[in-house]
Amino acid sequence: MHNRLILETLLKLMDADTRRIYCWRLEGYSEFQIAKRLGINRSAVSVRFALGFKEAAKELLRGKRGSKRK
Repeated sequence: MHNRLILETLLKLMDADTRRIYCWRLEGYSEFQIAKRLGINRSAVSVRFALGFKEAAKELLRGKRGSKRK
């Protein structure tokens, strides 16, 4: 249950492109298929997702640390 709440929070913190890529990956689309839909190359999909996920995770951790201080 706790992991699901973390994942839901992480999804809310993702920018729209990262969330869209994540959802398509969950649906089984390959990076190649996603790249084709977005009109970019496959490596750009990978980089865009990695950077977006990293930023959302950073925000999640920042929020957790901030809530402990209160």
